[in-house]
Amino acid sequence: MPRSGEERERERGTQAVCTVQSLHGAQRFRIYRRTILDHSALRKLQQYMKALDILHSITPRISQPVR
Repeated sequence: MPRSGEERERERGTQAVCTVQSLHGAQRFRIYRRTILDHSALRKLQQYMKALDILHSITPRISQPVR
């Protein structure tokens, strides 16, 4: 069923910022509220953040280029 332009506008207005706390500070994601309510999507996001944390922990941090 095709949605009206007004409905699409309203959906665009339901954007929310979801803040996921990771080991390396809070990461902010702009997600539709409908997605946040979808637990599997939120779980995927949390798994993604966990994977990022693991990547950060095994990657040596180089703050300044080696001369």
